[in-house]
Amino acid sequence: MTRVPRPLLVAFAAITAAGFAACGGDDDTGGPASGATGTSVATSATSPTATPDPFGDFAALIYPQDLADGDSIGKAGAPVTLTLYEDFQCPFCLQLTLSYEEMLINEYVKTGKVLLQFRHYAILGPESEAAAAAAICAADQDKFWPFHHLLFLEQARQGQLKNEVINKGRFSDAALAGFAAEAGLDAAAYQSCVADPTTVQRLQADARDARQLGLRGTPGVVIDGQALGGAPADKASFRRVLDAAIANK
Repeated sequence: MTRVPRPLLVAFAAITAAGFAACGGDDDTGGPASGATGTSVATSATSPTATPDPFGDFAALIYPQDLADGDSIGKAGAPVTLTLYEDFQCPFCLQLTLSYEEMLINEYVKTGKVLLQFRHYAILGPESEAAAAAAICAADQDKFWPFHHLLFLEQARQGQLKNEVINKGRFSDAALAGFAAEAGLDAAAYQSCVADPTTVQRLQADARDARQLGLRGTPGVVIDGQALGGAPADKASFRRVLDAAIANK
């Protein structure tokens, strides 16, 4: 595994210090957070809500399905692997997704520079776990990216950036089945997958990996297997870190 040079780690730490906050979990178990709040998202200088059409770029984003493989998307042989550990209920994960995913897909994934991976760190309770399990099942049908898109877009439209709501039915079993149908999943295969105990085991494996990387909350940003902290402050900062990692290969 290629390690990110220490100068890049220092640079990333500097540009994330003033960046997004994080949704926190239990210190040792990665379990549900006891006091996570999304209130600071609404006042962040980088918040997408500052624009007249805050979700336009993300809503219009078209994923290159020919480059998708489960919950990874990118060209074979991409020099850099970017892994994002997220929770679908976390408002800071939503902020990261709305702010950066269009850039990452169009500038780095489609151009063959970055392989983007999504990993689950479901720390905000039962609906986080249910959404993650559903997304794993969507990945099994190569529908992860449209499914992921629907879940985060729903959170955005429901106002999760301004007023965090968790475990109140937004990601109930029925709601998730509806998103699965909208994303084009086979219903029988989906229901069989979410009922399969191994799906929960796969979710738990992602959480173990997150903790082993030293991640204590979401979102978590990992480049080439090395955790670099939380989300960067802005697009320019993210580009600088990715471009430096690519240039170092």
